[in-house]
Amino acid sequence: MEINIENAKKILEKYLKEQDEEKYKHSLRVATVSKILAEKCNVPVQDCVIAGLLHDIGKGLSKQEALSLCSQNNNV
Repeated sequence: MEINIENAKKILEKYLKEQDEEKYKHSLRVATVSKILAEKCNVPVQDCVIAGLLHDIGKGLSKQEALSLCSQNNNV
């Protein structure tokens, strides 16, 4: 799966929204601030928004879920 903003939002919803609504909302706010900062600093906006969306994604996963997710995306 290619990681773009829409896919990052889907991942965030799947792994964090139901488990921890506050962390989910926090991640959306961080993505918004990341976009603003990226635009001001003239750096790639999409990369910064994705980082903002997914920065807490591992906090809602067990160790096994995190390893499984990484292996599915060729990151292990």
